[in-house]
Amino acid sequence: MHDDHKNIDENEVLFFDNYYEEEHYNPVGWRLRLEREIRIITKIAKSNNKKFGRVLSLGCGDGQFEIMLAPLADEIIGIDLSPEAIKIAEKSAEAAGIKNVRFECASVNDMQWKEKFDTILALAFFHHIPKADLFELIKQLHNCLQTGGLLYSSDPNEKALLRKVGRALMGKKYDNFHSPDEHEMDPIQTSTTVRDVGFTNVSITWTDFTLIPALFILKNGPNWPLYLAKWLDGFLYFTPLRPLASAFSLSAIKDK
Repeated sequence: MHDDHKNIDENEVLFFDNYYEEEHYNPVGWRLRLEREIRIITKIAKSNNKKFGRVLSLGCGDGQFEIMLAPLADEIIGIDLSPEAIKIAEKSAEAAGIKNVRFECASVNDMQWKEKFDTILALAFFHHIPKADLFELIKQLHNCLQTGGLLYSSDPNEKALLRKVGRALMGKKYDNFHSPDEHEMDPIQTSTTVRDVGFTNVSITWTDFTLIPALFILKNGPNWPLYLAKWLDGFLYFTPLRPLASAFSLSAIKDK
């Protein structure tokens, strides 16, 4: 591992070990967010006539998303570089009686990429990868997908209106909600990178306006504004404000 990658990994581990240990988010809002991601990815899979099959989930965190997806997949392997996150994920899977999900504490920089998968998930993951490394990573993901396999990612939108408002109002406190090495992403540029690697059927979906920011700001409640945020997001998706969403998802297919 290069020294710069090692430093980034160390920063991420320090941030996310504390993040999950102290639960720096509202669990109700977090679940609402993950339920929404499940609905989106299920709809995408059905529209492309795909089954999840064998799944690799990058940056799985505390494993809640993988546990929720487990009934729809044959097998899920979740990796994350935070030991605290993996410990929580393993306990949660055991408590839920989930048998087809396995969690590994590992850095994407150390992966050998020898296994094959039907689906690769990168939920809130690509924006932790240095921009200069993203093409090569997506190329590796393309190589370890089965023909016809599905790639799905979800990341913060650099054009988001609410993020600009948050920075203006919160100043330096805004950075407390983000790890030191993460960055927001351009949806168009990201989709171009995915196409350049060789993926087809590349599609962008606007996935969030207010819910994700709210679940961090209201980490101690109350919970009712989070349901309101979920409803508001559902409305805003159908307006011309879509490109200013806080987050976007990307889906793509490996045809060959």
